[in-house]
Amino acid sequence: MTPHKAARASPLSREQRLENRVLAYTGQGAEHVIRRMKGFRVQRGVYRFLAVRAGVVGDAPTPAALSPGPR
Repeated sequence: MTPHKAARASPLSREQRLENRVLAYTGQGAEHVIRRMKGFRVQRGVYRFLAVRAGVVGDAPTPAALSPGPR
């Protein structure tokens, strides 16, 4: 659901403003859930990289791939 939008000629009524606040409040919870899911995705990628680097998963990378780039 999308929030109500005010125009210069017709500002929002009190009820429309309250509906927008309810939408913002419920959307905030959804955004927090998405943020937490993305955090798990980042952690999964880091752990997978460390497992590959240690040779636990898949082919072990070459030493050139492990060396840090120029600083």
